[in-house]
Amino acid sequence: MFDWFNPKPAPKPEPKEEKKEEPVVEEPKAVEEPKAVEEPKKVEEVKSEPAAKAPAASGSERLSGTVNWFNRQYGYGFIKAPDAGDTDVFVHQSEIQVEGFRYLMEGESVEFKLEYDDNKRAKAIHVTGPDGGDVQIAVRRKERAAKAKEEGN
Repeated sequence: MFDWFNPKPAPKPEPKEEKKEEPVVEEPKAVEEPKAVEEPKKVEEVKSEPAAKAPAASGSERLSGTVNWFNRQYGYGFIKAPDAGDTDVFVHQSEIQVEGFRYLMEGESVEFKLEYDDNKRAKAIHVTGPDGGDVQIAVRRKERAAKAKEEGN
């Protein structure tokens, strides 16, 4: 190999000697005796522990809460739900029971059913206003429509 900065040719590498490895012989291992197998316990001996209580039954009853915050642009928010162990419950705009552009107002009282996703996180489904009524945005739309109708006559 020729180096432009060093006019002398580079020295050739010397051939390496290959080492021959001797095969490794494994010694036979001692065979362990099988351990004694315990007999299964009888049904009377097994003590059952009560199952852990969930904050609320999933999807079975309607819970009430207050909208903690809701992002209209992204279409989701959280509801503070004292009935669900005072946790923040995720809510998506697709679960709000109203036609048109759906969103919730901060501080608004709502009712919903509770459901858990695959990661065991709580989310609100079938979200309505108190007593199954309309959420605030639907009430405002109806009031505006009625006012426009009165002004038009």
